Amino acid sequence: MSIGLVKEVDPLVYRTIWWAFGHSSQQINVAAHISIWYAVAAIAFGAKPMSERVSRGAFLLYILFLQLASAHHLLADPGLSTNWKVVNTSYFMYFAVLASMIHGLTIPGAMEVAQRAKGFNKGLFEWLRKAPWGNPVFSGVFISIIGFGFLGGISGVMMGTEQLNMIIHNTIYVPGHFHATVVIGTTLSFMSLTYFLIPVLFRREMISPSLAKLQPYLFGLSMYFFCLVMMGAGTLGVSRRHWDMAFNGAALAYEWPGAAYLMMGLVGIAGIAAIVGGAIYIYVTVGSLLWGRKLDAGAPSAKFTPIPLTAPTVTAQTYGSAGFAAPGTFMLAMVFLVSFILYYFINWKYLSQLWGLS
Repeated sequence: MSIGLVKEVDPLVYRTIWWAFGHSSQQINVAAHISIWYAVAAIAFGAKPMSERVSRGAFLLYILFLQLASAHHLLADPGLSTNWKVVNTSYFMYFAVLASMIHGLTIPGAMEVAQRAKGFNKGLFEWLRKAPWGNPVFSGVFISIIGFGFLGGISGVMMGTEQLNMIIHNTIYVPGHFHATVVIGTTLSFMSLTYFLIPVLFRREMISPSLAKLQPYLFGLSMYFFCLVMMGAGTLGVSRRHWDMAFNGAALAYEWPGAAYLMMGLVGIAGIAAIVGGAIYIYVTVGSLLWGRKLDAGAPSAKFTPIPLTAPTVTAQTYGSAGFAAPGTFMLAMVFLVSFILYYFINWKYLSQLWGLS
């Protein structure tokens, strides 16, 4: 348009193309961090996928359907038919959601199967209690899995429902959602893998192991809180792109509920905590590359990285009448399902209150 080849740009066409490429490019991040989850399950536990065929099928569903979720950015746009919006964000997108739920089941499930084969069989969750929580490679990935699923996944499906999207479209809820997916999901996973790669790939011992152990908890849990209060403020209607939520000096100012201001203040506090966690990560990783003790070829570090394989080479599994192979993971999946249903119901309740019927 600037050189005269195009007379005008249709905003609807521009936005459709923008999100078709922009949202789809994020699926590279998703595929990468889920691959890291599988890798860490093997690194930390010697675990194998519960079913490689199912896991491969889930990645195929990503390729076929995940980019169609781009449409959830366009649900409030005029000009696109309701049929197109519903087909893309409901039926097609749910195949991609299914893929994420498969990964969310099979990766912790593989960890559980490996732990149970090692002898951690007491109750539903001894395998999880006895996991290497002091190692940032594992702790970061598990915090990433839970945050990506519960915060990013549930909120993403809610946003992809045309009717419910009206509640939170273009509010601060939206960056709350994608911080749960891209930051808790992708960034934290990349951070976690780095703690394994530095001693293994660069042959350097990690400096400040206590800080390294703390870092995934500080960064991950502060981002949990960051996303929750941001999505809470968005549910109250706080706009996404307005420079001043208080509308100071505006002729038609709107007064938000007091809870909205409180939540936005908490966003700032949680953000500062996450920045501290990020700074610790940079200090530990870059410092390890620069000042970490060189590891001789084949000499294991005395510190907590790299992680030794903790599972036996032969993995025992039980099926059918003998019991679930991963009952603890199945229970966590049921908790996720109940949370999903409750949150979906709550948002339909919010929607029903927008218009009074008489």
